[in-house]
Amino acid sequence: MLQLTERWFLDGIVSYVRGERRDIDDDLYRIAPLNTTLALTHRRASWSVTLESQFYAEQDRVSATNDESISGGYGLLNLYGQYELPAQGVTFTAGVDNMLDKQYRPHLAGTNRVINSDVPAGLRLPGDGINGYLRLSLHW
Repeated sequence: MLQLTERWFLDGIVSYVRGERRDIDDDLYRIAPLNTTLALTHRRASWSVTLESQFYAEQDRVSATNDESISGGYGLLNLYGQYELPAQGVTFTAGVDNMLDKQYRPHLAGTNRVINSDVPAGLRLPGDGINGYLRLSLHW
């Protein structure tokens, strides 16, 4: 975490996994592509708000043995906030994931095998659309 000012923070993570089979010349099946999450947070004494971006590269190192298809890259934007009552051990969180309602197909999503559905058979299942949530956490 990088503290930009007294109240602004930047943090993130980059993840990369590379997997190859040892018995034949092929890539491992269902390996997530290079991805990163970056978050900018404004923090006060009892509350914070965070704007988070998630980026996934295309995955073109796929398993030929499993007839795995290449997946495209995409980016998502999320927004969430927290309000804490530390003396009571209560935290309220509310957020919106994929707030721009981006259409995407995660590489680790399954493939549709059902005929006559909204997703044609053989295509990778789509990712979640816009998603709002509320969470109450109790600490004791």
